[in-house]
Amino acid sequence: MIYPIGKDYKFRFTASEFKKALMLGKALDENGLEHNFFTERKGETIIVISQVEVTEEVSIRARTFDWPIVLFQCKIKSLALIVYKLKSLFLPHVIIDEAIYLSAIEFEDSFKTRRCSFGDSNHIRRVKCKDLILSGIDTAFGINISESKIHGELHIGSFCEIKGETYLKDSIINEVSVTGWDNCGKLTLEGIKFQKLNWKGVINNSHIWCNNINKLEEGSEISIVNSSMGNWDLINCDFRKCSMMIYSSKIVGMFYTNTQFPTTLSIFQLEDKTTLESAILHHGILRDGYNQLKTVAQKLSDKKNFLLFQKAELDSFYNSIEWQDDPFTKFQLLSMKWSNSYGTNWSRGVVFVLCTNLLFFAVINFQRPIDFSRFDTFLSDYFTLLFSITTKPVIYSTPWEVSWFWLSRIFIAFGIYQTVTAFRKFGKSD
Repeated sequence: MIYPIGKDYKFRFTASEFKKALMLGKALDENGLEHNFFTERKGETIIVISQVEVTEEVSIRARTFDWPIVLFQCKIKSLALIVYKLKSLFLPHVIIDEAIYLSAIEFEDSFKTRRCSFGDSNHIRRVKCKDLILSGIDTAFGINISESKIHGELHIGSFCEIKGETYLKDSIINEVSVTGWDNCGKLTLEGIKFQKLNWKGVINNSHIWCNNINKLEEGSEISIVNSSMGNWDLINCDFRKCSMMIYSSKIVGMFYTNTQFPTTLSIFQLEDKTTLESAILHHGILRDGYNQLKTVAQKLSDKKNFLLFQKAELDSFYNSIEWQDDPFTKFQLLSMKWSNSYGTNWSRGVVFVLCTNLLFFAVINFQRPIDFSRFDTFLSDYFTLLFSITTKPVIYSTPWEVSWFWLSRIFIAFGIYQTVTAFRKFGKSD
């Protein structure tokens, strides 16, 4: 059955039997508004097909199709679009017994689904569109999206029950949003370039596998919010110059290899960072994220990232404490930061020892005349104090000098220990 809809276009149904008539009456669009099958909406023609049941394939064949298409409460065997350009396609409450196949289509606007049931593996290949919204899909098979370019958002997961594998491959996507991914099968992302990658409300009881995922440009964003990522593999991914947020989520089941992470995490949603309360909250959230990344790195025996995330965690811990609340912990963290940058920089430990010794040397000798013209004598006295770890030099005899000398040994011994600890950072056991 062929229905003419324009001079150069045809709307084709290949069907051996209609169990219900093709209804040209009213149906709902994506905004919940009623429209006739062929009507004007704000100067725009919209095609609405409502409550149609077709026992064979439904195909739309045309070079260009300038109107939005809505299939509402339809049941069909399979859907194939053989169109070069299409305005938009919206499938609310559609049952497709076999599969949906979209290939080499350029959508002027978007492709959206809502509360649909698909009976076979579904393929979206070489598609260009503004937004691709896959919401409320129920299928025992999977969805394959490949070689596509999405200028807006690819949204997948809300109210979905996809038992098979969902496969996103070799595509450029401005924003990838995986939301409410619960009770679904394996999710694979391979060869994806993104500007934003959002995981929200993900309860991963299966497997998420990411291979060769890279940012489109500097300033890309990755957010993991209210999620339990479960079995999550990252392979050959580059997130170095991305802004990354981990909030109210669990990622400790992650495995990664040949993957680069950003050196610092971010909080996108926390707009007000000027007040004391918001600053403490900010660093508390960051500390939790760094702690989880550190735990993952420790499980994988990745010393480099373990030390990196441990340093960031302790730095966030330091910034979340006020002196009047816990001065001892604040002082301890400050000493660790100054002496070896939380165990990551042995050269800072050397500088700490030399500067600390110089300070104590200047104080202990402030009443003694120092002949700076004899620089060799000055250096001799300085290093005599430095290397006298357990033995007091005889030149210090007054009670004040003796007390000051032994006090200085505490800080010098601490600096030496911190230097050795940082120098052995790749060899010591955690």
